[in-house]
Amino acid sequence: KERCGSRWHLPPAQVEELWREFVEAAAGEYTLRLGRAKATVLRHVAPEVQQATWSLVLLDAAANDLVDDSDGEGGAGGLNFEEWLVFRNFEDAETLEEQFRFLWALYDRDGDGFLSHDELRAALQLQRARLGWDDAYTQGWAAYVLDVVPHEPRGIRHKELFSALRDWSELRQLFSAREPSEALREAAPRAGEWTKNVFDLFRR
Repeated sequence: KERCGSRWHLPPAQVEELWREFVEAAAGEYTLRLGRAKATVLRHVAPEVQQATWSLVLLDAAANDLVDDSDGEGGAGGLNFEEWLVFRNFEDAETLEEQFRFLWALYDRDGDGFLSHDELRAALQLQRARLGWDDAYTQGWAAYVLDVVPHEPRGIRHKELFSALRDWSELRQLFSAREPSEALREAAPRAGEWTKNVFDLFRR
């Protein structure tokens, strides 16, 4: 857990609190299984939202293939502490600046620095589950994002997505992103300085 705290530039007290929450949720095991998550931290949401949330937060694709619904012992097929840490900070952040590096970690699944078309579609699955979208409607929103956000053939870079989320409330709703701080809104013409500060945290 100390390594996770250092990796994500979080204060020890916050990491310790997240660790206590994780141990309690996982019943003392080293991973949180989907079956237990459905009965505890995800119990208040519909089944389709449970599954979409789980697919979003489970960053290890190989572990995702091993997941089942049982409430057995922890193991490879479950959520580890770092994934818990990322998702809880994504959920609890108060501003876009605080949230974005965790948001990007959830959506840039292969860690190549680009949000590809496939990753964009995957990023919209949580909203699809929450709002009951079909495939065509989800694809339409994915096409909209690519229309309004500057991108390269490989996809959208993190700086472009950050700037777009700062400027457009529609995109923030799509990506479950927080509102930018008042200081960031006022500094919009000088966004380069802000994005540099935020993305310094990616060099970990």
